[in-house]
Amino acid sequence: MNYLNILIETSDIISVSALIVSIIALIIGIRYNRKTYELTKKHNILSNKPVVSTKFIYNYVTGVFEIGIENNGIGPAFIDNIVFTSKKQESNKIKDLVDGLHSSFGGDYNFNSKNQYHMSFSKRYCLSEKSYNMIYKDEILDYTKEELKILYNEIGDFKVKIFYSDIYDNTYERKQKLRS
Repeated sequence: MNYLNILIETSDIISVSALIVSIIALIIGIRYNRKTYELTKKHNILSNKPVVSTKFIYNYVTGVFEIGIENNGIGPAFIDNIVFTSKKQESNKIKDLVDGLHSSFGGDYNFNSKNQYHMSFSKRYCLSEKSYNMIYKDEILDYTKEELKILYNEIGDFKVKIFYSDIYDNTYERKQKLRS
């Protein structure tokens, strides 16, 4: 047997080694790209997350109160539904709760309907980032400051649930009192 026939040529060893190294590099590259893709996707979701809350503003002097929603997050929020709950009932229209409100000093509240504003969420609504949108505003007339404080406390104790989603269709639910 010839000793030279058994030996593998140096160029063959280098070629096989290069092939093995390139296959290993390909496997590492695929795993790294998959991990990078997952981390980038997670980062994009978190960096575009909306943070929605309600805001209850009341002016004792003028008797005007306003309820709105605001998005303090970075990405837009798609408001699917808002549910308001009082001690007696639940509705997706705060106007229904306010109109049926009875105070501890008796009777229905009389509102100046000329200055009333109410937004209904019958369809999906987009609330852009760092924005505020008024959903209810009214002016209360002919009440003393004590009565207005009672009204403020009763409306402020309404609970609200906001159902919304982000641009990636991740759904969120925010529960809070109007006056938090």
